Amino acid sequence: SSGINAEWPLRPGFEEMLGSDNLLEYLIVDTGPLIKNIQFDKLASHVITTSGVQTEIRDHATRSRIQLLPFEIQTQSPSEDSLRFVADFAKRTGDIRSLSAVDLSVIALTYDLEKRINGVDHL
Repeated sequence: SSGINAEWPLRPGFEEMLGSDNLLEYLIVDTGPLIKNIQFDKLASHVITTSGVQTEIRDHATRSRIQLLPFEIQTQSPSEDSLRFVADFAKRTGDIRSLSAVDLSVIALTYDLEKRINGVDHL
């Protein structure tokens, strides 16, 4: 069993994604886990989000808590190509109606990172 976090059951093959320190190299996060105070530093070496996610966090307590975290949450923007790709894909699957602009941005950023690190032939 991985030491990543006993509360988070791992899917088969997930262990292959972990580094020698039992952490994911990158974790892209949406608003919900930030509000729920998930301890990302126990999950990943680099935690990344979008500016839209940060804008969605409106309550003062959560914003203050995030500023005091013992690790940095990096803010990045997805490429325009990935935003177009994700939006087109969501239109084809019918999911576009249930995804916000921030959701599409988080998915596109994830796609950018996957494309850069592992390529997209497996997707």
